[in-house]
Amino acid sequence: MFEMSMTNKLVLGTVQFGLDYGINNHTGKLLEEEVFVLLDNAWENGIRYLDSADSYGNAGEIIGKYHRNRNNRFNVLTKFKMDSFQQSIFEKVNNSLKILGIEKLYCYSYHSFNDYINYPEIIYELVSLKRNGIIKKIGISIYSNEEFSRVIDSNEIDVIQIPYNVLDNDNLRGQLIRDAKKRGKEIHSRSVFLQGLFFINHDHLPEKLRPLNKYLKLLNEFAIAEGLSISAIALNFVIHNPLIDSILVGVDNVAQLLQNISIIDAKYYESINRFASAISVSEINLLNPVNWK
Repeated sequence: MFEMSMTNKLVLGTVQFGLDYGINNHTGKLLEEEVFVLLDNAWENGIRYLDSADSYGNAGEIIGKYHRNRNNRFNVLTKFKMDSFQQSIFEKVNNSLKILGIEKLYCYSYHSFNDYINYPEIIYELVSLKRNGIIKKIGISIYSNEEFSRVIDSNEIDVIQIPYNVLDNDNLRGQLIRDAKKRGKEIHSRSVFLQGLFFINHDHLPEKLRPLNKYLKLLNEFAIAEGLSISAIALNFVIHNPLIDSILVGVDNVAQLLQNISIIDAKYYESINRFASAISVSEINLLNPVNWK
């Protein structure tokens, strides 16, 4: 039996609702009816949060159509980019609410650390939106430890979304995560499966990513020794970490969603955590999918 209590830490990614996404995605963008069935199943299994963004194609429109055709109302976290702004941020948020079919956002996040730095005046508008109850939390998505360290002390940022998985682990980010929690930040993780890289046949790795092969082989050897799937190792490593508040997971279909939920089990965490703690990736730049192109 899966741990229903842990599914409340899952945030369902929606990028594949509006775009072809993922290095190991062979099915492409989901059809609208597939999204509806997926969201129904997510709700039935205790998932209450969706992650979206302005840059996710028509994902927001599909979420909004779902909300208008169902009684279920997901909490939505969405991200903005300054280069997409044709309106004031207040107009932008209100437009997002109309598209998503909801009355307020759980979290409104900078999609780019550069926007956070280059447009400092925006934070005051976000604080005003928060004060008026239009958004509950202000967030930011970061990619590097340098970015992470520079937002930890911000009094205005409530949520920090970080890449975190068995390779991009505590050896790289552990101290910063602990520091952020001391500052009362909500930590959300993404890239639990490293955008599908964990599941690729190692012989078929793009040449640029082949330096990661030695770590992926260790992961496969551990999976065989423990009798666990790669998915179970990756998911349980993150979801049972008490310092991680939420874990963003994207799926290509309902079967994948239910499979992920079924493998949540705390009894594996100790051994998985020991395994991950022994891995220290030196090719840090390859852990960022931005550098895969």
